[in-house]
Amino acid sequence: MNKKTSIFKQLIFNVVTPVVAALILLAYLNYLNTKRLILNARTEQNLIISDEIKKIVQFQDLALDILEKRLDERMKTFSFQLVNDYFIETDNIESIDLNKVRQDIGMNPSMEDIYVINSNGVVVNTTFKQDLQLHFFSFGESHKNFLLNILHGHEFVSDRFAIENNTKRLKKYSYQPTRDGNYIVEIGIYSKRADEIIGFIKNHLNNISNVNESIISVELFIGEDFPFSLNKHAIPKEEHIPYIKEVIQTKTTKIINEDELDNKLQFQYIYMDRTNTELYQGAVIRIITNLKSQSRFLHGELFKLVLLFLITIIIVIFLIYKRSQVITNPVQKLVGFVNKITDGSYNERAEITGNNEITSLAEHFNIMLEKLEVRNAEIQSQSKKLIALNKNLNNANEVLDRNKKLIEKKNSDLMDSINYALRIQKSLLPPPGSLNDLFADSFIYYRPRNVVSGDFYWFKKVGNNIILSVADCTGHGVPGAFMSMIGMTLLHHIVELEKILDPAKILHRLNVELSGMLHSTETEAAFYDGMDIAVCNIDLKSNKLHFSGAQRPVFIIRDTDTKNLKGDLHPIGEYNTSVKKSFSTQEIELKENDLVYLFSDGYSSQFGDINNKKFMVRRLQKLLIDNRTKNMEEQQEVLINTFEKWKGNKEQVDDILVLGVKYQNKK
Repeated sequence: MNKKTSIFKQLIFNVVTPVVAALILLAYLNYLNTKRLILNARTEQNLIISDEIKKIVQFQDLALDILEKRLDERMKTFSFQLVNDYFIETDNIESIDLNKVRQDIGMNPSMEDIYVINSNGVVVNTTFKQDLQLHFFSFGESHKNFLLNILHGHEFVSDRFAIENNTKRLKKYSYQPTRDGNYIVEIGIYSKRADEIIGFIKNHLNNISNVNESIISVELFIGEDFPFSLNKHAIPKEEHIPYIKEVIQTKTTKIINEDELDNKLQFQYIYMDRTNTELYQGAVIRIITNLKSQSRFLHGELFKLVLLFLITIIIVIFLIYKRSQVITNPVQKLVGFVNKITDGSYNERAEITGNNEITSLAEHFNIMLEKLEVRNAEIQSQSKKLIALNKNLNNANEVLDRNKKLIEKKNSDLMDSINYALRIQKSLLPPPGSLNDLFADSFIYYRPRNVVSGDFYWFKKVGNNIILSVADCTGHGVPGAFMSMIGMTLLHHIVELEKILDPAKILHRLNVELSGMLHSTETEAAFYDGMDIAVCNIDLKSNKLHFSGAQRPVFIIRDTDTKNLKGDLHPIGEYNTSVKKSFSTQEIELKENDLVYLFSDGYSSQFGDINNKKFMVRRLQKLLIDNRTKNMEEQQEVLINTFEKWKGNKEQVDDILVLGVKYQNKK
């Protein structure tokens, strides 16, 4: 009787305890999963709502954009008429009767207004008297910078519809500085169509918040310093304005939970980008959700899980109690048998009685013992073989270790040779800093694929002439480096010793010398060793650039105008008796601050990590055009950062060389 009680306790401890733990864990995981599903559903719902709002706002912007295009010409006509006819002299601009001016030029007095803003951002005269003495600079740095840029820009600027400060009504504004740059003439126009569009959008937003009873409201706020909504009744909470500013600056999402009376409110602020406007480029979608109903649902689910847990425990204990007597006897016999096996009696076999899981366990246990005896014999046999194999492996490892050391020694010798070649190549290359002695604003972006490079640059000042060249030799690494050193040596001889300064003649001499060095008399086959090169001669006296290229161009940027001078289709070298090569010189007059770029094909040939496509020359030229206002050091940083981002984890496919100078002869 005591043994039965002991087994029953063990069953309770070993069976019920894991079941209880599993049920507790299951209940907790189910609760967390339910909570997660609700949170995910709410997040997904808010994302759907935000996407819907973005589509609505895009529709709104598209509709307003159609209206704005119709209004822009009218506003531009009025603005230029005011600036060029009425306010050529601004002595009386603050006292002139703008109502009469508005009537004279045919503006609608009920829909169209004129504002005069001084250089301090204050409205000093207007047909809309509510805004007289309104201080625009107080609306934040974005407003201030916007107006100051217009004041100094001397151009007509028309911005998108915005909310008027006093009436909270939608109004479109345009801005144009007076000729003396002391005032800004602002035109403001109401639009009934715009009011109808905003009314439609507001009703649609209200319908979105009515779809789900837990959503209290959905609003769109525009602006960073003083956010406003196209719905004049929607006002952001004062303490939430910093969150709106943070969302616009970081372009992320912010969630704030607050308790108000008996409600648990969640404020979700989602960033939305706005285009075609200089003043209000950022917007935030605010979704207010009441979490009280979801909290009640979670508590109800938790109560159900606890109740299910208690009922299950009671049932399990009752069933174990009823079945314990059927299980205990076979288990005790099997335990006794296992104890004998543990003591080393492998010849013993378990007694097989009944027809249940324990019976099947005893049968399989006997089969396992028979296989175990056979396996022990096999293990002893295999152990002897493994000892012999281990000895052979040790001998093989010793051979591998000797070969490894030999390979490491040869690799070290090879790297020493390559590093020595690098020192030789660097000694032949002009120091990059010496280019600044010729052009104060310049850069050389030089990045070999391997230790040494097949690309090289060379420049020299001879009298009033500056020779610039960038070359891409056949191959890269050590073979390319040898070819580059030959090219630099030949350029030194041709330019500095023979005093040949015409780029086409330089290429002709370079081709003759290199072809002669590479030509073998043993065969008539073409050799494929040579280089592509661009050579420029900048004449400081005549301010003219003479260019000749062998399959390499020169790219010149002047303000927004660009020139792409392409080289001839023949490379230097690659001896072939059937091809007669000729090189031509192109000439262009340089202006002060013209930008001149020479480059090899390594940058444009790099494959991207994301799309596995080449960077291409047109993308390189667009990158140079987009950053033309930066100084050369900043342009080099842009080239480096853009290349690293494009390459990503891809291997560099070729040597990189880009040389850029700003022509400043007067300086």
